[in-house]
Amino acid sequence: SSSVLPHSPTRASPGSVLLSGMAGSVGSDDESLASLPAGPRGAGGRICPGRLLHSGASVADTTSDWGDVQEKQNAPSFPSMVLVGHQKAVCKASFSPKGLHVATASYDFTARLFDAETGACEHIFSGHHAAVHWVDVSPDSSNILTASADRTARIFSMATGQCEMVLEGHRGELTMGTFSADGRLALTASVDRTARLFNVGSGKCQHKFAGHKAGISMATFSPVGSTVLTASQDGIARLFALETGECTQSLEGHVGRLYSATFSADGRSILTASSDKTCRLFMADTGECDKVFEGHGDSIYAASFSPDAQRVLTACGDGLVRIFDVSTGACERTLDGSTSAAVHTACFSPDSRRILLATDDRCVKVFVADTGECVNAFDGHGDHVYDAMFAADGCRVLTAS
Repeated sequence: SSSVLPHSPTRASPGSVLLSGMAGSVGSDDESLASLPAGPRGAGGRICPGRLLHSGASVADTTSDWGDVQEKQNAPSFPSMVLVGHQKAVCKASFSPKGLHVATASYDFTARLFDAETGACEHIFSGHHAAVHWVDVSPDSSNILTASADRTARIFSMATGQCEMVLEGHRGELTMGTFSADGRLALTASVDRTARLFNVGSGKCQHKFAGHKAGISMATFSPVGSTVLTASQDGIARLFALETGECTQSLEGHVGRLYSATFSADGRSILTASSDKTCRLFMADTGECDKVFEGHGDSIYAASFSPDAQRVLTACGDGLVRIFDVSTGACERTLDGSTSAAVHTACFSPDSRRILLATDDRCVKVFVADTGECVNAFDGHGDHVYDAMFAADGCRVLTAS
């Protein structure tokens, strides 16, 4: 069932995801949520924790130039589609490859699949016995991968919502999970200090990537699919051969835990983010550190390359986002979210022109990468924003809280 929320600003408490820009509507599989009276929403229109997934439209009118957009930047944009369902905080949200669906992972032990156009909840993926930390959609949009604190990952059919496979073997909570580019393999990372590679067809573990001395925060495939990259709380990133499972490189130099590690689009470079207040650029073939990006006053929670590979973007606990030139290592500019709260998420738009950031105090903003000007601010969350991303077309913003 669905209904339309009033066109008045409301804040969504923990457990919400906003997809900002479309005309206001609500999608829900729970009639009681869609018809909540004003009382339970709390002071200031705040809706109860864990109840919302918001969806919306374009970041900016694509027929307008940036000057037109900048004139409107002081007026926050409120999400207009509200997808209702989760009972606790949503820690991960992502679009399907074609942007037709939104998949979410929540502390309520479930993942959900929503229609990005109508807001309808199509499936509830259940079966986990603890929080679901991560969700990923296969490249062909046939399967959903979930990674949970119950030490398992699960593969669900996107068409039926049924669990097709339980991936077991880890001895600690899973931190994330992702599909390979062809969708035939699933990679998981865990606090048990290992990452594992599973065959999606059989559910069998093909390799266990070991060697770290602390939990693994992130694991990913190289762009060509021949290597696995892991980032660990032990301060080291490692490269493993996909075919043999052997460690081929240890990327060292950080003196604090690693929160993320990512490949450049061509797979030749690796970017790491650390609690030691630095971000490092390593050469994938040699393991040598080529550059150290410095200047932050706190832990760097995320770092990423721009799609055109010309810049590096860092998100920091000091409330600032910095843009660095890849070739020189120099800081081009600093983006200030006008908040002292930590920035856990920052990313480039697909065309590298815009930057999205989200903070611990529910601030979500879009900046122009070349000028550092804030061109949009999204309101609606009532607490920490755990995840934020652009749609593949660059015209929608998805945030999770």
